[in-house]
Amino acid sequence: MKNVALLFFIILFSALRSYSQGTKSEFEIIRSIFETEKKGYFEKHMALSPDEETIFWPIFEDYEIDKSKYARKRMEALRFFVENYQTMTSGQAKDYINDIFSFQKRDLKLKKKYYRLMSNNLSHQIAVRFIEIDEYVNTSIKLRILESLPYIKE
Repeated sequence: MKNVALLFFIILFSALRSYSQGTKSEFEIIRSIFETEKKGYFEKHMALSPDEETIFWPIFEDYEIDKSKYARKRMEALRFFVENYQTMTSGQAKDYINDIFSFQKRDLKLKKKYYRLMSNNLSHQIAVRFIEIDEYVNTSIKLRILESLPYIKE
């Protein structure tokens, strides 16, 4: 599983670099590769029956669409931090952390929404497995990103 997390990080880091350099099409290509790899990871670990798959995948796709609505804003916040961590003013630091808190709040709200959808349409076990895998992937990526980021300067 660590190799998959590393692959996700490499793809995400490449996407961030492309985005920060302003190459939108390259960013979209890299993001597409990332999404394909992520879906493959879910396919492998969800262990669904064919009947469950017909219900699960449309819900998963909707989840990914809803989640992607904030991906660009998250990338912009991360790029802002990387470019300004040494000179960030108190107000900018406050705005940055409030953005992070907003992303976390939206993520939790989205996970609760899709947990309910999956548990109502499939089972609680499948819904929990989905959340577990999603948390693993997101936490692995987040850890890699945080390990590469500097601490803010005073």
